This record gives sequence, structure tokens and C-alpha cells, in this order.
Amino acid sequence: VTPISARLVTIRGKTLVSEWRPPTEKNIIIVACNESQLVVSTGNQVYYLEIHSNELILKGETTLDVEVSCLDISPLADSSVADIVAVGLWTDNSARILHLPTLQEAYKELLGGDIMPRSILMATFEGHDYLLCALGDGSMYYFLLHRESGVLRDKKKVTLGTQPTVLRTFRSLNSTNVFACSDRPTVIYSSNHKLVFSNVNLKEVNQMCSLNSEAYPDSLALATATSVTIGTIDEIQKLHIRTIPLQESPRRIAYQESTQVFGVITCRIDIQDSTGLSPVRQSASTMTQAVTVSSNASGSAVNKSGGSSSVVAGAAAEYGQEVEIHNLLIIDQNTFEVLAAHQFMPQEYAMSLISCQLSHDPATYFIVGEFELALTSL
Repeated sequence: VTPISARLVTIRGKTLVSEWRPPTEKNIIIVACNESQLVVSTGNQVYYLEIHSNELILKGETTLDVEVSCLDISPLADSSVADIVAVGLWTDNSARILHLPTLQEAYKELLGGDIMPRSILMATFEGHDYLLCALGDGSMYYFLLHRESGVLRDKKKVTLGTQPTVLRTFRSLNSTNVFACSDRPTVIYSSNHKLVFSNVNLKEVNQMCSLNSEAYPDSLALATATSVTIGTIDEIQKLHIRTIPLQESPRRIAYQESTQVFGVITCRIDIQDSTGLSPVRQSASTMTQAVTVSSNASGSAVNKSGGSSSVVAGAAAEYGQEVEIHNLLIIDQNTFEVLAAHQFMPQEYAMSLISCQLSHDPATYFIVGEFELALTSL
């Protein structure tokens, strides 16, 4: 497929046997295909063609209200042909399912936000059909897909990287997997009927395709801006150990499934100087942009309500004294980026952490258990 036309060429003689050109004479911008089907876009026009032995046959066409940003016509499950096509659109930031061969719209999902879809893919994991839609900021929406009706449900969002992501399928150990090409390459697979996102030990991948030859059986070809790497994916469920430097001591950890983040209680050491408490070094809790601080953590003396003793914060520390500062870090489960940090008062010691819901409140919270060290002012 070229910007001008789709061409059918014989393998041996390289002879042109059939050619199709868009009737509007516009350039072909987006294309997706499988072994016997082809779908192309020339802006907001979409054309569906079938590939026969000696001919490309136009079977359907439609005009959408906005321009197409990505297409997919992958067959689902064990089928060799697709019954539906997935379309991502500019401007309204939507994902749509179109029936084949008519290209009649079956379902429309508004993704929301200002970031447009860049890659869209249909795939079957453990008998369940999914639609995956990657955006330009490295995030991805995924849905359960009803093949006959085209309806999308159970919308979820995950952050895979920080740059536009390209989605490609491949087979490994007789199962379907998806490779997400981005600045943080990720393999997507299913375990116990849930999608799992596993980081790959490469810094950046722009494109990927399967490679199966005598010299490179069951391999992948991975392209970066300056190189091509040929390799294999090991057993995807094999345990991988990755160290995330925090530059402060982790004490407790809890996982929050609804937001796909980890809560981590940490402790760092600050030094009392003439201006107050200063961190010994830069660390996760001091480098993140989103920091909140418990009330009265300014270093002034605070009277404890209902008691005769006074609780002293930073003012009680002598010059040069080391003071423990406890924090709650919120860390993305895929990128391990510190999204936010909450700093407790110098005399507050965080001891336990859970994630839970309260009564009929639909929100999910991190609950921190702590004790407060009371210093008597002399």
C-alpha cells in the first residue's frame, strides 16, 4: 500500500495483478490489514477491500464526521477474517467499532480529555475479546469487546509510558500477547483472566514485528531510532526483579487496584539548621512536584489539646540534630513514577498502611496508622 494506491503483486514474478485507487484521489494516510482484508483511510473516508487471488475488491466505504487517526482489522479468537473494524478518531477523541462489510457504526466510545488516540488494536486473551486504544501521552484505555454487537464495556486506563505508543500483537508459547512500543516498552498478556503489564528490559522501541525463520525462530524484530534488535521474549510470567531507587527507607507498602498505584510509607533523615529542617539529600519525597504536608509541620511549637504538655516539632531539635521525617508516596504500578507525596509532622511516625473503602463511599482511600511522639517542653 502506497499513499496513492493499494497494489496486489505476485510473490515470484513481482508482477502487478491488481491496483485500487481512492475514488476521491486523496492520499491514503492510515492502513490496516490481515491476510485477506484491507481497510484504508484518506482522512475522514474509510474504505474496506477484500484481497482475492488476482484482485482487490472494494466491499464498503463510509464517511465519518472527523478524520481517522488509527485503524485495526485484526481477526479475533481463532477466526481468519474480521467481522468488525476498530477506528480511532481525531478531534472528538473517540474509539468506534464498525461492522463489516458495510462499515456501519456499531458503537462509539468517547475517551475524553485532550489527548488523541494514536494506536488501536483488537485482541483475544484467554477467550475474552478486548479493544486496546493507546493515546499520544503514553496512556492506554482498554475495554471488553462484544464481538457481535461491537459494544465496549468495563473501561479501564493504564499508563505505559510518556510518549505515543504503538500496539502490535505477537504469539508466544501458543498464546496471544501485545507489545506496546514506546519509551517504556511493555508486554501485555492475560493471567487468570486479567490483563498484566510487564516491562521489557529495553529503553525504547519505536516499532516491532514478529520474525520466524530458520535462523531466528519465534523471534521479534524491534526497531529504535538508530538500530534494529532481534530477540525473544522469555517466559512472560517469569519473575523479574527491578530496583526502584527512592533514596529514602521504605517501611510499609499497600496496593490500590482501583487506581493502579502503590502506597509506600518511607522515612528520610532531615538535619536541623538555622532555617529549620533540611533533607540530607534529594529523594523521592522531595523531588516529586505534588507534595502535601500535614498541618502544623512548619517547625513551631504546637500545644496538644486536652493536655498540659506541649508537643514540640522542629523547634525541639538542636542545631545539627538528625530528625526522622515520615512520608506517604503514591507510585504508579507500571512506570514506578512517584505521582505524589505526603509529608507527616516531624514527631509523627507512620507505622501501618492499608487501602480500603469506607461504608457506602465509592472512593478508595489509603489509611495510615501512626503514633505521635510527645516531647515535654521544659
